[in-house]
Amino acid sequence: MDKSHSRNSSSAIFLIVVFAAVIILMFIASMRSQNVQKISIPLNNGIVALSTHNNLLVAISNDNKIYVWNWADLSKKYSEYAVESGEVTFAAPDAIVSVKQTNPDCLVVSGFDANSESKKIPLLRTANAAHLNANLDGSKIILLLERGDDQRVTYELFEVELNTKAVRLITSIPSEQGRVEHFSVSNDGRYVVAVGEKKEHGWLFIADTKEKEIVWQKELPDLKKLYKGVFSNDGEIIYIRGSDSMLILVKTNSGDVVDRWLPTEENKGTSRARPIQTVVISNDGGLVAAVVGNGIFAWDTKTRKKYDIPGAGHKVMSSMVFSPDAKYIATSDMRQGGDIKIIRTPRH
Repeated sequence: MDKSHSRNSSSAIFLIVVFAAVIILMFIASMRSQNVQKISIPLNNGIVALSTHNNLLVAISNDNKIYVWNWADLSKKYSEYAVESGEVTFAAPDAIVSVKQTNPDCLVVSGFDANSESKKIPLLRTANAAHLNANLDGSKIILLLERGDDQRVTYELFEVELNTKAVRLITSIPSEQGRVEHFSVSNDGRYVVAVGEKKEHGWLFIADTKEKEIVWQKELPDLKKLYKGVFSNDGEIIYIRGSDSMLILVKTNSGDVVDRWLPTEENKGTSRARPIQTVVISNDGGLVAAVVGNGIFAWDTKTRKKYDIPGAGHKVMSSMVFSPDAKYIATSDMRQGGDIKIIRTPRH
């Protein structure tokens, strides 16, 4: 009787172990199926920014090296080259644009072809800091210059035409101790949103590039700082990450907060809440993705259905971008020797 009972117990334990092993293997297989591809590159420093332009995946490293792949075949060797200046670098659809601090400052424009000749566009000012961005097709390069001191900073928005080298002032705004962390341009190039911090409150403003004026500016007292904002495809909503653990949806025309999306249930608790690290939107505006820790969460912008996308696994995730068809997400690592991972999205 004892031996029979022992055999039954051993069989039960064996079945439990086998079942657990199957579950673990299925989990590993699922994770691997999400991680479609890992791209390793010889880095002295990690990747600070990823972007998609036309059908190109562009990575910018800490040491100002540019790496370019074609999304159609990421297995082919990347193109690599360095830009002339290292202060601010931005990848537009057809060019690499960087700010060189001279007197006055100038833009340095290089093609994705490493052998292409660079051209310089003199700016109207010498600034403390500069930010670069562009609309979806790159027809408008927007430059945000920061001038002043710790007591009073003025931000000036400029529109730059790369072909004609024309630099036009859009508008300026005294920030009264406010600091801009990031700014974005709507797909059609009509609006610019800048987000940051002012008097220990989240702060943002909207500028109209056509009317050349500030539409509105406001503070969000429940947040200490805003870190990034991106426009919806139609330009009507701004998706913002701030100092809390939610994705904030703001109306472009009014600045009203219309919704807050929670990535994970644990983010409800103040003791375990983790802030959103970055937010990106697909080219067609159908998906918005955010990073919390090493996890990626995506929402369908029409149905608001949330997806959990596993498989990133970076210790210090620095950037994220959608492929042109939104079937994949590329993620990068800030660490020296870090890699880029290509992960399937719910569109696949």
